[in-house]
Order: sequence, then C-alpha cells, then structure tokens
Amino acid sequence: MMRRLLLALALLLPAAATATAQAQQNTRPALLQQATAAYDNFETARALDLARTALDPALGPPDSTWVRSLHLLTQVLFENGSEPDARTWARWGMRTFPT
Repeated sequence: MMRRLLLALALLLPAAATATAQAQQNTRPALLQQATAAYDNFETARALDLARTALDPALGPPDSTWVRSLHLLTQVLFENGSEPDARTWARWGMRTFPT
C-alpha cells in the first residue's frame, strides 16, 4: 500500500511541476519576450503566433506589454506583405485600448 502511494506520488510530482512551469510561461511578458526573440531570430511565423497569443484578453487587461505585443504583431504582418491584416489588427487595438 505504501509502495503504491509513493509510486503515485513520484509520478504526479513531475507532472505538477511541468504544469506550473507552463502556466508561468503563459504570462503576457513571457509571451512578448518569446515573440521578440523569435522575431530577432527571423522566425516570423512563431513571432506572429506568440504575439497574437499575448493579445488574449484572458491574460488580463490591456497594459504596456499588450501594446508592445500589438506593435510587434502589426510590424511583422506589414513586413510580410499582409498590410490589410496589419491595419485590421491596429484598428482593433485602438478600439480595444484607445489610450
């Protein structure tokens, strides 16, 4: 009985630690940092995905990090030739957080 309990505990602790680490990485500043690093390493598709994820309202209210994520997203879209998408995101950002 004790052996099973210890085995179950040994199997669950690493999973809990991994879930905690993933939850901490999904903060807006962490996502922006990853998106910026991807952009600097010419990984524009990854930078787009990360910047778009950083704009998720579930991560909290808009703040300066949110605005920087929006700027990065629109910049990458513009540089990739998706000007209509960049304009749409910029308009959405101004409507969502006008200050």
